[in-house]
Amino acid sequence: MNSHYREKWIFMIIVLISSFSVFGDEDCEPGKNGDRCHLDCPPNCYIRPQNSLHCNKENGHCYEGCNVGFYGVQCDQSCSTKCKNHTCTQVNGHCTWGCTGNHIGDFCEINPGITTARPTTDNNTTLTTTMAQTDSASSENIIQVIITVVIVLLLVLVGSVSTAVVLKRCSEKGKKGKKGTDDPEVGLRLITAANLNDSRQEDNNLHKACRSGILAEVRQILNHEQVDINSSGKCGCTPVMIAAEGGRRDLVDLLVRQGSDLSLRDNDDNTALHVASIKGHLKIVRYILSKKPVDVNITGHCNRTAVMAAARFGHREVFDFLVKNGSDLLTVDSDRNNILHIACIGGNVEIVKYILTKVQVDINSKGHSGMTPVMLASYLGHLSVFQLLIRKKCLLPIINERGANILHVACVGNNIEIVNYILKENIVSIYSEDGDGKTPVMLASECGHTDVFKLLVNNKCDAERVCKTGNNILHTSCSLGHVDIVKCILTEGLINIDSYGQNQMTPVMLAANNGQRHIIDILMNKKCDMKTVDKDGNTVLHMACIGGNKDIVGDILSKTLVDVNSRGQFQRTPAMVAAAHGHKEVFDLLINSGADLALVDCDGFGVLQLICMNGHLHLVEHVKNILAGLSPAHFEQACTFEV
Repeated sequence: MNSHYREKWIFMIIVLISSFSVFGDEDCEPGKNGDRCHLDCPPNCYIRPQNSLHCNKENGHCYEGCNVGFYGVQCDQSCSTKCKNHTCTQVNGHCTWGCTGNHIGDFCEINPGITTARPTTDNNTTLTTTMAQTDSASSENIIQVIITVVIVLLLVLVGSVSTAVVLKRCSEKGKKGKKGTDDPEVGLRLITAANLNDSRQEDNNLHKACRSGILAEVRQILNHEQVDINSSGKCGCTPVMIAAEGGRRDLVDLLVRQGSDLSLRDNDDNTALHVASIKGHLKIVRYILSKKPVDVNITGHCNRTAVMAAARFGHREVFDFLVKNGSDLLTVDSDRNNILHIACIGGNVEIVKYILTKVQVDINSKGHSGMTPVMLASYLGHLSVFQLLIRKKCLLPIINERGANILHVACVGNNIEIVNYILKENIVSIYSEDGDGKTPVMLASECGHTDVFKLLVNNKCDAERVCKTGNNILHTSCSLGHVDIVKCILTEGLINIDSYGQNQMTPVMLAANNGQRHIIDILMNKKCDMKTVDKDGNTVLHMACIGGNKDIVGDILSKTLVDVNSRGQFQRTPAMVAAAHGHKEVFDLLINSGADLALVDCDGFGVLQLICMNGHLHLVEHVKNILAGLSPAHFEQACTFEV
C-alpha cells in the first residue's frame, strides 16, 4: 500500500460503514448531557440561533464548536492571547488568522525579537488543515498528529435491520501558546480597580453588606454572625477594601475597630491604601495612614506605591497628601515606569508639573517598551501634558523598543492636534518606519483614525508604501473594514484598486477573507477586478468562503463572477473550503448554486473528509444527508479514501 495514502487512511477512517441511521436514544434538552441528562454542557460551547442541540449526550462534546477564544472537544482550552482576534482552530488551537505583533508559530508562541520582520505570508492566507498537505510530509510527523486524534466508531444494532456508526469528533490537543508578558494596551496596564467579573472567590454576607454600604447591616452581621472579618471575597477583596473602594469612611472605621487587617492584599496585590488612592478618597487615605504601622510606601500591583496610584488616576489632593506623608517618588515599578511615566499616563498636568519641578527624574527616561513620558502623553492624547513636556525641553526624536517614534505613537493615539504639531515642527519624518516597517499613515489607516489619516495625506505622505507583509494602506483598511478611509483612498486615487498585497491578494480578496461586506460593495461599485487569483490560485469566492459571510458569497454567486467549482489552493473548490472551515450556511448556498460534491482535492480528500479532519462534528450528519442524494458512484467517491 502506498505510504502516503496509508497515512491518509490512518488519519481518517471511512465515515460510514453501513446505513445513515444514527444512535437511537433521545437527545437531552438544550444545554444538558449525560445518561440521565443531568449534566450541564460545557460553558463555552457555541450555540447557533434556534439550535436545539448544544453538546453530545454521551460525552459532552460541543456540537457547534466553541465560542471565540476557546478550542478543544469541550471548548475548555483558551486560544493563545497572541492569536489575531483571539481566534484559533477549534481542533488543535492553531491561530486561525495569524499572530499579533511579531509573534510566529502555530500557537504564536515564538517572539523572534522586537524588530524582526513578520513572515511574508500570514497564516490567514492559506487554506491548510491540521494534516500535512503534501506528499513529502513524513510518515512520522503525520502519525504524531494521529496519536492525538480521537475517533470513536460506535456500532449500534437498531432492531434487527440496520447498523449505524456515530463518528466522534476528531481532535488534536496541542499545547497552548505561551502567554506574552506584554500588556494589552501597549504595555500600559497600570493600577486598576478590582474587576468583579474576574473573581476567584465568592463574596460572603459581610462582603455583600459592605458593597451595599449599609452600616447597620454590617454591624448586625459582625454582632450576630460568625464571619471572618478578613475573609477574601471577589478578586481577593477583604471587607475593609470594599468599604475603602466605596468611599465609606464610617464603614472603614467600624471594620478597623473590629479587627480588619489593613496590610492584607487582593488578587492584584493591592492593599486598602492602594484601593483608596485609586479611587481618590482622601479622607480614607488619611484615616488608613493614621493607623500605625501602615507604610506609606508599601508596594502593590506591579510594585507600585499608593502615590503612583493617585498619579495614575489624576487625584491631585491624594497625591499631595501622600507626598507630604513621606511617599518615595523615586520608586520604579516592575514595568520600569517611574512616577513621571505614571503621571503622564494619568494626564493631570499639575501633578506632572510638580514632579518635573520637585523630583530628580529624567524627563527622557524610558519606561515600559522604551516609552518616554512625552510618548505616553502623545499616545493617550493628553495635550496639556504634551505641551508642558515640550516647554521643558524633552527630546522628541526618540524611538521605543518597537522602533516607533513620537509620530507613530501619536497617530495610534489619534490626537490630531499632537500629530499636527509634530508635522508642522518637522520633528520626525512623515515617511519614517517603525519596527514592522509601518509608516505613520499605515498606522492611522490600521487603527481607523480617519482625521489623522487625512491630515497625513494632506501633508504629502507616501501613500503607496507597503509594509513588510506586502500590504499597502488600501489592503489594510479593506481587511479591517474602515469604510471612510477606503472611500478616501479611492476618491483621491491614492492606490490602485486592484493592487497586489500579501500572497498577491487584492483588496477585494482581503475584504472577502475578513467578511467586510460594506467594503466589497464599495470596491465592486468602483469596478474592481473580481476574477483575479492569488499566488495559490484562490479566487475571491474562495476567500469569501474562508471568511464565512453568507451575504458576500451570495453576492459573488449571483453575479456569476466566479465558477462555483473553481479550483484554488490544493485544488480545493469553494465548497471544500467552506466545509473545511465549518461554515454550514455558506456550504448550503454553494450546494444550491451547483457545487459538485463528488470532486476531491489534490490529496484525494472530499468535503466529508475535510469536515471530519477539521473537527466540525455538527456538519457531519448534515453532509451525510446531502450525499445520500448523490448517485451511488458519486457517493462512493465522496465518502471513501483511495487506499
